[in-house]
Amino acid sequence: MIADKPFQGYGYGSFERAYLDYYNAMKVEQPMLNPPLLKLNHPHNEILYWVVEGGIAAALAMICFVIAYFTLFNTDSRFCWPQVLALLGLVSPIVFHAMVEIPFDSAASHWHLLIFLLFFTLVTGNQSLKSQTLPSGILPVTGALLTAGFFVPFLLTTMHTLLIIVKHEVSGFQKIETFKEIINPLPLRERMLLHVNTHKYLKGIKEKKPELLVQYIQWAKQQLRFKPRIEIYRDLLLCLKILQRESEYQAYLNEAQKTYPNELHWLATKNKTIN
Repeated sequence: MIADKPFQGYGYGSFERAYLDYYNAMKVEQPMLNPPLLKLNHPHNEILYWVVEGGIAAALAMICFVIAYFTLFNTDSRFCWPQVLALLGLVSPIVFHAMVEIPFDSAASHWHLLIFLLFFTLVTGNQSLKSQTLPSGILPVTGALLTAGFFVPFLLTTMHTLLIIVKHEVSGFQKIETFKEIINPLPLRERMLLHVNTHKYLKGIKEKKPELLVQYIQWAKQQLRFKPRIEIYRDLLLCLKILQRESEYQAYLNEAQKTYPNELHWLATKNKTIN
């Protein structure tokens, strides 16, 4: 994929759609390809992920970032080798973790820690910055207060959100009203919106409320641009068929069949309508 679009990339946020479309095109030329990965949650190599989505600009930015970091260890900054190795030892695990496991966009605490370590490296090696000292104890106390004031409430409200969502899932998706208690939807926003719109879809069919189906259609169309999931295609097609929007139904059926050529069960509920 990188070789196909090395300069402009595929666009940020569009990897899952671009990956499946690219795989299907390759499958025509190479029928023996292994099955594609489905339901991609997060990349396990942030470097390759950024280059696929952002192209050469992202690659150059990362190279410049690395070069800029190592220029901090120049002779003028008066680093000794033990200091260099210690600072590299602090930064390297975080960078390695982002490259092979959880990316920075899914681990904000790692990103903030990396920024702090870069700042610490800069201050440690720069004599002019070191001369601008703060009163003793100010920096540790300020750092502790900022950490406690931001990260602790954020983590606690995230845990609260997760507990509510899991309670909804464990109850057989019957506790959607508890979502009103959510304080911080940001960390699990996509998962929450999936449940909210699925609830609209099921309620719209059960109670014959076309306005709820229309809301689900609007959400599903936007979602499929970036995350073309089979379940969303099926539910969208059913909504369109129920509302008798035949032209849109056919267009999305063709798109679904093109995205998942081996899937045959798109038309199981084609005759349901709401009067």
